[in-house]
Amino acid sequence: MVYGLVFGTLLYGLVAAGFQLLLLTPFNIAGSVKSFLANFAPVTIWHYLLLMFIIVPGEEIFWRGLVQQKFKHYCSTPLAILASSVLFGLALALGGFWPGAWTGIITGLILGLLYEWKRSLPVIIVSHLVMIVLLFLIFPLAI
Repeated sequence: MVYGLVFGTLLYGLVAAGFQLLLLTPFNIAGSVKSFLANFAPVTIWHYLLLMFIIVPGEEIFWRGLVQQKFKHYCSTPLAILASSVLFGLALALGGFWPGAWTGIITGLILGLLYEWKRSLPVIIVSHLVMIVLLFLIFPLAI
């Protein structure tokens, strides 16, 4: 579980640093993130419980435990990680939140590599949860 805590913290740092870098570009990243958070950020305890016990574990079981593993039957492990990460990002892009799509691809790559290295769904679920808790509760992005 230490790996989950460490990688979740690193993922949060990567997301926060990427956000700060994108603020320096001419793109309206702050407006896009603000709009997304206004519509989808958890606000009640029930939202957080749903996120922690259903959504995050479900995402990791599906994307890393199923999709990535199925891709490995047809291609190399690195390509399977890349393909499942891109599909994860595209699923986020369907909502029109492009910064989230890129974030999903990058975090998907890292979580996919971590899964292949540790072979543990609980480790990547904890990583994802730590990132989410840091992002929404402890150190939200300053918009």
